[in-house]
Amino acid sequence: MRNIFIAGLLTITGCMISPVQVMGGTPVVGEVRQSLSPYWKFRIDPYQQGEARGWHRSSHAVAGWDSGEVGNAYRLFLNDKLIISVDCGNYPEEFDITDMVRPGQENRLAVEVDNSLTYGAYWGWGGIRRPVEIRYRPAFHVLHQAVTPEVNLSRNSARVRTSVTLRNASAAVARMVLQQEIFFRNRRVAVTSRSVDLPGSSSPVVMLDLALDSAQVKLWHFDHPELYTSRITLKSEARDIYVIEDRFGLRKIELVGHQFRLNGEPVRLAGFNWVADDRVTGSTLPAHRFREDIDLMKQAGANMARLSHRPLPSDVMDYLDEKGMLVISEFNIWPPFMNDRTPEGRRYATGSIRKSMHTHHR
Repeated sequence: MRNIFIAGLLTITGCMISPVQVMGGTPVVGEVRQSLSPYWKFRIDPYQQGEARGWHRSSHAVAGWDSGEVGNAYRLFLNDKLIISVDCGNYPEEFDITDMVRPGQENRLAVEVDNSLTYGAYWGWGGIRRPVEIRYRPAFHVLHQAVTPEVNLSRNSARVRTSVTLRNASAAVARMVLQQEIFFRNRRVAVTSRSVDLPGSSSPVVMLDLALDSAQVKLWHFDHPELYTSRITLKSEARDIYVIEDRFGLRKIELVGHQFRLNGEPVRLAGFNWVADDRVTGSTLPAHRFREDIDLMKQAGANMARLSHRPLPSDVMDYLDEKGMLVISEFNIWPPFMNDRTPEGRRYATGSIRKSMHTHHR
Protein backbone atom coordinates (compact mmCIF):
# COMPACT_ATOMS: atom_id res chain seq x y z
CA MET A 1 0.00 0.00 0.00
CA ARG A 2 1.20 3.52 -0.75
CA ASN A 3 2.05 5.72 2.16
CA ILE A 4 -0.89 8.04 2.67
CA PHE A 5 -0.65 11.36 4.49
CA ILE A 6 -3.90 13.01 5.41
CA ALA A 7 -4.57 16.34 7.08
CA GLY A 8 -7.88 17.22 8.69
CA LEU A 9 -9.26 20.52 9.95
CA LEU A 10 -12.04 21.22 12.42
CA THR A 11 -13.34 24.64 13.42
CA ILE A 12 -14.89 25.05 16.89
CA THR A 13 -16.50 28.34 17.89
CA GLY A 14 -17.14 29.76 21.34
CA CYS A 15 -15.76 26.93 23.43
CA MET A 16 -14.42 26.45 26.91
CA ILE A 17 -13.40 22.85 26.40
CA SER A 18 -11.14 20.02 27.46
CA PRO A 19 -11.07 17.05 25.05
CA VAL A 20 -10.39 13.81 26.86
CA GLN A 21 -10.94 10.11 26.31
CA VAL A 22 -12.19 8.61 29.55
CA MET A 23 -10.33 5.39 30.27
CA GLY A 24 -11.83 2.85 32.63
CA GLY A 25 -15.19 4.51 33.22
CA THR A 26 -18.40 5.60 31.53
CA PRO A 27 -19.41 9.08 32.76
CA VAL A 28 -23.00 9.35 34.01
CA VAL A 29 -22.99 12.79 35.64
CA GLY A 30 -20.68 15.79 35.30
CA GLU A 31 -19.48 15.60 31.69
CA VAL A 32 -20.67 17.23 28.48
CA ARG A 33 -19.64 15.67 25.16
CA GLN A 34 -19.68 16.83 21.56
CA SER A 35 -18.83 14.34 18.84
CA LEU A 36 -16.47 15.66 16.19
CA SER A 37 -17.11 12.83 13.76
CA PRO A 38 -19.40 14.74 11.32
CA TYR A 39 -17.22 17.85 11.15
CA TRP A 40 -13.75 16.81 10.01
CA LYS A 41 -12.59 17.98 6.56
CA PHE A 42 -9.83 15.75 5.19
CA ARG A 43 -7.57 15.80 2.15
CA ILE A 44 -5.03 13.21 1.01
CA ASP A 45 -1.49 14.61 0.96
CA PRO A 46 0.67 11.85 -0.65
CA TYR A 47 3.64 14.16 -1.29
CA GLN A 48 3.65 15.71 2.20
CA GLN A 49 3.18 19.27 0.94
CA GLY A 50 0.40 20.24 3.34
CA GLU A 51 2.52 21.39 6.26
CA ALA A 52 4.82 23.46 4.03
CA ARG A 53 1.72 25.21 2.70
CA GLY A 54 0.42 25.83 6.21
CA TRP A 55 -2.62 23.53 6.11
CA HIS A 56 -2.89 23.59 9.93
CA ARG A 57 -2.95 27.39 10.20
CA SER A 58 -6.13 29.33 10.87
CA SER A 59 -5.68 31.37 7.68
CA HIS A 60 -5.57 28.31 5.41
CA ALA A 61 -8.60 27.62 3.20
CA VAL A 62 -10.33 24.31 3.93
CA ALA A 63 -12.68 23.98 0.96
CA GLY A 64 -12.45 20.76 -1.05
CA TRP A 65 -11.13 18.45 1.64
CA ASP A 66 -12.21 14.83 1.21
CA SER A 67 -12.29 11.79 3.46
CA GLY A 68 -9.57 9.14 3.24
CA GLU A 69 -7.49 6.63 5.17
CA VAL A 70 -4.77 7.55 7.63
CA GLY A 71 -2.33 5.59 9.76
CA ASN A 72 -1.01 5.01 13.26
CA ALA A 73 1.28 8.03 13.57
CA TYR A 74 -0.29 11.45 14.01
CA ARG A 75 0.24 15.04 15.08
CA LEU A 76 -2.39 17.29 16.65
CA PHE A 77 -2.50 21.09 16.39
CA LEU A 78 -4.73 23.66 18.08
CA ASN A 79 -4.78 27.25 16.86
CA ASP A 80 -1.56 26.73 14.87
CA LYS A 81 0.34 25.20 17.81
CA LEU A 82 1.53 21.60 17.97
CA ILE A 83 -0.06 19.83 20.95
CA ILE A 84 1.28 16.30 20.59
CA SER A 85 3.14 14.02 18.20
CA VAL A 86 2.37 10.30 18.57
CA ASP A 87 4.47 7.61 16.87
CA CYS A 88 1.95 4.81 17.29
CA GLY A 89 -1.70 5.11 18.20
CA ASN A 90 -4.07 2.27 19.20
CA TYR A 91 -4.74 3.71 22.66
CA PRO A 92 -7.28 6.18 24.00
CA GLU A 93 -5.45 9.48 24.42
CA GLU A 94 -6.43 12.57 26.34
CA PHE A 95 -5.15 16.11 25.88
CA ASP A 96 -6.14 18.90 28.24
CA ILE A 97 -6.31 22.08 26.18
CA THR A 98 -8.21 24.27 28.66
CA ASP A 99 -5.43 26.87 28.72
CA MET A 100 -5.02 26.83 24.92
CA VAL A 101 -8.55 27.55 23.73
CA ARG A 102 -9.84 31.04 22.95
CA PRO A 103 -13.22 31.43 24.70
CA GLY A 104 -15.86 33.01 22.53
CA GLN A 105 -13.64 32.90 19.44
CA GLU A 106 -12.99 30.51 16.58
CA ASN A 107 -10.69 27.63 17.54
CA ARG A 108 -9.12 25.39 14.92
CA LEU A 109 -8.21 21.80 15.69
CA ALA A 110 -6.05 20.08 13.06
CA VAL A 111 -4.74 16.53 12.83
CA GLU A 112 -2.11 15.11 10.48
CA VAL A 113 -1.88 11.34 10.30
CA ASP A 114 -0.10 8.84 8.05
CA ASN A 115 0.28 5.11 7.49
CA SER A 116 3.98 5.12 6.65
CA LEU A 117 4.84 3.50 9.98
CA THR A 118 4.77 -0.26 9.38
CA TYR A 119 6.00 -3.06 11.61
CA GLY A 120 5.33 -6.68 12.44
CA ALA A 121 2.10 -8.21 11.19
CA TYR A 122 0.08 -4.99 11.05
CA TRP A 123 -1.75 -4.09 7.87
CA GLY A 124 -1.53 -0.36 7.21
CA TRP A 125 -5.26 0.32 7.20
CA GLY A 126 -5.01 3.86 8.44
CA GLY A 127 -8.04 5.77 9.64
CA ILE A 128 -9.40 7.29 12.84
CA ARG A 129 -10.34 4.07 14.58
CA ARG A 130 -12.74 5.37 17.19
CA PRO A 131 -14.95 8.44 17.71
CA VAL A 132 -13.23 11.70 18.61
CA GLU A 133 -15.04 13.97 21.05
CA ILE A 134 -14.74 17.29 22.77
CA ARG A 135 -15.49 16.72 26.44
CA TYR A 136 -16.02 19.29 29.15
CA ARG A 137 -15.32 18.23 32.71
CA PRO A 138 -15.61 20.18 35.94
CA ALA A 139 -12.38 21.04 37.74
CA PHE A 140 -12.99 18.14 40.16
CA HIS A 141 -13.63 14.81 38.43
CA VAL A 142 -12.83 11.10 38.28
CA LEU A 143 -10.27 9.94 35.72
CA HIS A 144 -10.84 6.21 36.04
CA GLN A 145 -11.39 3.27 38.37
CA ALA A 146 -9.68 -0.12 38.47
CA VAL A 147 -11.75 -2.87 40.11
CA THR A 148 -9.90 -5.91 41.52
CA PRO A 149 -12.19 -8.59 43.01
CA GLU A 150 -10.85 -11.40 45.20
CA VAL A 151 -13.11 -14.44 45.43
CA ASN A 152 -13.12 -16.85 48.38
CA LEU A 153 -14.56 -20.07 46.95
CA SER A 154 -14.83 -21.93 50.26
CA ARG A 155 -17.01 -19.19 51.75
CA ASN A 156 -18.62 -18.10 48.47
CA SER A 157 -17.71 -14.51 49.35
CA ALA A 158 -15.73 -11.78 47.66
CA ARG A 159 -13.69 -8.70 48.48
CA VAL A 160 -13.81 -5.87 45.95
CA ARG A 161 -10.84 -3.51 46.00
CA THR A 162 -11.08 -0.45 43.77
CA SER A 163 -8.39 2.04 42.89
CA VAL A 164 -9.92 5.40 41.95
CA THR A 165 -7.86 8.13 40.28
CA LEU A 166 -9.24 11.61 40.89
CA ARG A 167 -8.33 14.93 39.34
CA ASN A 168 -8.30 18.46 40.75
CA ALA A 169 -7.56 20.78 37.83
CA SER A 170 -7.87 23.90 39.97
CA ALA A 171 -5.23 25.48 42.20
CA ALA A 172 -7.43 25.30 45.29
CA VAL A 173 -7.46 22.52 47.90
CA ALA A 174 -10.84 20.81 48.18
CA ARG A 175 -12.43 18.32 50.58
CA MET A 176 -14.98 16.00 49.02
CA VAL A 177 -16.74 12.70 49.57
CA LEU A 178 -15.99 9.68 47.37
CA GLN A 179 -18.69 7.02 47.25
CA GLN A 180 -18.76 3.57 45.67
CA GLU A 181 -21.91 1.56 45.03
CA ILE A 182 -22.01 -2.01 43.72
CA PHE A 183 -25.09 -3.06 41.73
CA PHE A 184 -26.19 -6.50 40.56
CA ARG A 185 -29.09 -6.71 38.12
CA ASN A 186 -29.95 -3.06 38.87
CA ARG A 187 -30.14 -3.66 42.63
CA ARG A 188 -27.62 -2.10 44.98
CA VAL A 189 -25.83 -4.78 47.00
CA ALA A 190 -23.05 -2.78 48.72
CA VAL A 191 -21.97 0.81 49.36
CA THR A 192 -19.06 2.62 51.01
CA SER A 193 -17.83 6.22 51.18
CA ARG A 194 -14.99 8.29 52.60
CA SER A 195 -13.80 11.88 52.77
CA VAL A 196 -10.91 12.83 50.50
CA ASP A 197 -8.68 15.89 50.35
CA LEU A 198 -7.72 16.98 46.85
CA PRO A 199 -4.58 19.16 46.70
CA GLY A 200 -4.52 21.77 43.95
CA SER A 201 -3.40 20.59 40.49
CA SER A 202 -3.21 16.96 41.58
CA SER A 203 -4.35 13.47 40.54
CA PRO A 204 -4.49 11.44 43.77
CA VAL A 205 -5.31 7.73 43.88
CA VAL A 206 -7.84 6.61 46.50
CA MET A 207 -8.45 2.99 47.52
CA LEU A 208 -11.92 1.70 48.36
CA ASP A 209 -12.74 -1.71 49.86
CA LEU A 210 -16.06 -3.57 49.91
CA ALA A 211 -17.09 -7.06 51.04
CA LEU A 212 -19.79 -9.22 49.44
CA ASP A 213 -21.28 -12.16 51.36
CA SER A 214 -22.55 -15.46 50.00
CA ALA A 215 -26.02 -14.08 49.29
CA GLN A 216 -24.53 -11.30 47.16
CA VAL A 217 -21.98 -13.33 45.16
CA LYS A 218 -22.83 -14.62 41.68
CA LEU A 219 -19.73 -15.92 39.92
CA TRP A 220 -18.89 -15.13 36.31
CA HIS A 221 -18.65 -18.22 34.08
CA PHE A 222 -18.55 -18.97 30.34
CA ASP A 223 -22.12 -20.28 30.48
CA HIS A 224 -23.52 -17.62 32.80
CA PRO A 225 -21.43 -14.44 32.59
CA GLU A 226 -22.88 -12.56 35.56
CA LEU A 227 -21.74 -8.93 35.74
CA TYR A 228 -21.80 -6.30 38.46
CA THR A 229 -21.64 -2.51 38.09
CA SER A 230 -19.34 -0.30 40.14
CA ARG A 231 -20.60 3.29 40.37
CA ILE A 232 -18.15 5.90 41.64
CA THR A 233 -19.56 9.26 42.76
CA LEU A 234 -17.58 12.36 43.70
CA LYS A 235 -19.68 14.60 45.97
CA SER A 236 -19.40 18.13 47.29
CA GLU A 237 -21.81 19.22 50.03
CA ALA A 238 -24.16 16.32 49.22
CA ARG A 239 -24.21 17.31 45.53
CA ASP A 240 -23.02 14.84 42.88
CA ILE A 241 -20.11 16.46 41.01
CA TYR A 242 -19.05 13.53 38.85
CA VAL A 243 -20.24 9.93 38.41
CA ILE A 244 -18.73 7.06 36.39
CA GLU A 245 -19.74 3.41 36.01
CA ASP A 246 -17.94 0.20 35.02
CA ARG A 247 -19.02 -3.41 34.80
CA PHE A 248 -16.97 -6.28 36.19
CA GLY A 249 -17.26 -9.98 37.01
CA LEU A 250 -16.43 -12.07 40.07
CA ARG A 251 -14.18 -14.99 39.11
CA LYS A 252 -11.14 -16.85 40.31
CA ILE A 253 -8.58 -18.10 37.81
CA GLU A 254 -5.89 -20.61 38.83
CA LEU A 255 -3.23 -22.75 37.18
CA VAL A 256 -2.88 -26.00 39.13
CA GLY A 257 -0.32 -28.28 37.55
CA HIS A 258 -1.47 -28.59 33.92
CA GLN A 259 -5.03 -27.57 34.75
CA PHE A 260 -6.61 -24.21 34.04
CA ARG A 261 -9.29 -23.67 36.66
CA LEU A 262 -12.14 -21.19 36.58
CA ASN A 263 -13.84 -20.77 39.97
CA GLY A 264 -12.21 -24.02 41.08
CA GLU A 265 -13.47 -26.01 38.08
CA PRO A 266 -10.95 -27.51 35.61
CA VAL A 267 -11.93 -26.20 32.18
CA ARG A 268 -10.74 -26.78 28.64
CA LEU A 269 -10.04 -23.57 26.77
CA ALA A 270 -10.97 -23.33 23.12
CA GLY A 271 -10.80 -20.15 21.13
CA PHE A 272 -9.67 -18.05 18.24
CA ASN A 273 -6.82 -15.78 17.26
CA TRP A 274 -9.00 -12.72 16.65
CA VAL A 275 -7.54 -10.07 14.37
CA ALA A 276 -10.19 -7.40 14.82
CA ASP A 277 -10.03 -6.02 11.27
CA ASP A 278 -12.55 -6.14 8.45
CA ARG A 279 -12.21 -5.94 4.68
CA VAL A 280 -14.84 -3.16 4.57
CA THR A 281 -14.39 -1.20 7.81
CA GLY A 282 -10.67 -1.82 8.33
CA SER A 283 -9.67 -1.45 11.98
CA THR A 284 -12.42 1.00 12.97
CA LEU A 285 -14.51 -1.71 14.70
CA PRO A 286 -18.09 -0.43 14.47
CA ALA A 287 -20.41 -2.10 16.98
CA HIS A 288 -22.17 -4.32 14.44
CA ARG A 289 -18.85 -5.73 13.25
CA PHE A 290 -17.22 -6.64 16.56
CA ARG A 291 -20.49 -7.98 18.01
CA GLU A 292 -21.05 -10.26 15.02
CA ASP A 293 -17.46 -11.55 15.25
CA ILE A 294 -17.79 -12.26 18.98
CA ASP A 295 -21.23 -13.87 18.55
CA LEU A 296 -19.89 -16.16 15.81
CA MET A 297 -16.95 -17.23 17.98
CA LYS A 298 -19.30 -17.98 20.86
CA GLN A 299 -21.68 -19.92 18.63
CA ALA A 300 -18.74 -22.01 17.42
CA GLY A 301 -18.05 -23.10 21.01
CA ALA A 302 -15.23 -20.70 21.87
CA ASN A 303 -14.69 -19.53 25.41
CA MET A 304 -11.62 -17.36 24.89
CA ALA A 305 -9.87 -15.21 22.28
CA ARG A 306 -6.38 -13.91 21.70
CA LEU A 307 -6.63 -10.20 20.83
CA SER A 308 -4.19 -9.66 18.00
CA HIS A 309 -2.27 -7.49 18.24
CA ARG A 310 -3.40 -4.16 19.54
CA PRO A 311 -5.39 -3.22 22.65
CA LEU A 312 -9.10 -3.09 21.91
CA PRO A 313 -11.52 -0.37 23.05
CA SER A 314 -13.51 -0.63 26.27
CA ASP A 315 -16.86 -1.28 24.56
CA VAL A 316 -15.35 -4.30 22.80
CA MET A 317 -13.92 -5.64 26.05
CA ASP A 318 -17.27 -5.13 27.78
CA TYR A 319 -19.07 -7.15 25.11
CA LEU A 320 -16.54 -9.99 25.38
CA ASP A 321 -17.18 -10.02 29.14
CA GLU A 322 -20.94 -9.94 28.61
CA LYS A 323 -20.83 -12.93 26.23
CA GLY A 324 -18.67 -15.08 28.51
CA MET A 325 -15.29 -14.89 26.76
CA LEU A 326 -11.87 -14.87 28.43
CA VAL A 327 -9.17 -12.98 26.56
CA ILE A 328 -5.42 -12.82 26.11
CA SER A 329 -4.71 -9.12 25.69
CA GLU A 330 -1.44 -8.18 24.01
CA PHE A 331 1.08 -5.40 23.84
CA ASN A 332 3.45 -6.01 20.94
CA ILE A 333 7.13 -5.04 21.04
CA TRP A 334 8.14 -5.59 17.41
CA PRO A 335 9.74 -2.24 16.52
CA PRO A 336 12.80 -1.01 18.46
CA PHE A 337 11.04 2.10 19.77
CA MET A 338 8.41 -0.07 21.52
CA ASN A 339 10.53 -2.67 23.33
CA ASP A 340 12.76 -2.66 26.40
CA ARG A 341 16.10 -2.89 24.59
CA THR A 342 16.64 0.86 24.80
CA PRO A 343 15.72 3.44 27.47
CA GLU A 344 13.41 5.21 25.00
CA GLY A 345 11.67 1.97 24.09
CA ARG A 346 11.37 1.00 27.74
CA ARG A 347 9.61 4.29 28.56
CA TYR A 348 7.28 3.85 25.60
CA ALA A 349 6.46 0.25 26.52
CA THR A 350 5.86 1.12 30.18
CA GLY A 351 3.49 3.96 29.25
CA SER A 352 1.59 1.85 26.74
CA ILE A 353 1.12 -1.02 29.20
CA ARG A 354 -0.29 1.45 31.74
CA LYS A 355 -2.75 2.70 29.15
CA SER A 356 -3.81 -0.88 28.47
CA MET A 357 -4.40 -1.46 32.17
CA HIS A 358 -6.51 1.70 32.44
CA THR A 359 -8.56 0.71 29.42
CA HIS A 360 -9.00 -3.01 30.20
CA HIS A 361 -8.82 -3.31 33.99
CA ARG A 362 -12.24 -4.46 35.19
